[in-house]
Amino acid sequence: MIVGIDSSNNKSLVCVVFGSNENIHNTYISLCNLFKKYDWEPPLHWKKLSSKIKKSLASPTADILNKSELKIWIFRTVKPMGEKTKEYYLRRVPNKIAYSLELLVASSAGVLQIQADKDFEITKTRGTRDFLKYLVRQLACRIYGSYIPILESSGSVSADVKIKDLTLKIIATDVLSENSKAVQIADIILGIYKVNKKNLRFREIAV
Repeated sequence: MIVGIDSSNNKSLVCVVFGSNENIHNTYISLCNLFKKYDWEPPLHWKKLSSKIKKSLASPTADILNKSELKIWIFRTVKPMGEKTKEYYLRRVPNKIAYSLELLVASSAGVLQIQADKDFEITKTRGTRDFLKYLVRQLACRIYGSYIPILESSGSVSADVKIKDLTLKIIATDVLSENSKAVQIADIILGIYKVNKKNLRFREIAV
């Protein structure tokens, strides 16, 4: 299972996409094949496309996404006046994402990979890594029902959630978009959302 997270418009929109490894791979290949018809090779990045190509791609791209089995959320973020930026983006937003993912993975075993683009750099010392730490901690706690310690390494944040005979290993990494199919898919979804969201099936949540 893979979760891809990307944001746009200065973090005012956050896309979360969830699917099996196979589903993420197959959807990515389908999108790449579509983009190649417009002489665009991977990695996929919506912002780099011309307005004309964006308009042509909007409908067929949405069709591919709608036919996939991916779960898609768009989180609209509006920081309340007076709330600290780091508290909002590094705690409240990941808490909402954990709440949305909980039921999908609560009875699962295996590995859940969470991959996020490096979009949540709030200060010189607080950023995407902190966002992922809180997301993993909240998701593990929701599934298990109480606090679970998280493990940190140079490249990831992880937690092992054990319920009865099932073990779910959550591994979260901050990645460059070009190194993650799931993040690139999330990037494309945000692009479609801004061009014509009526074509796309997703769940929209205000944070």
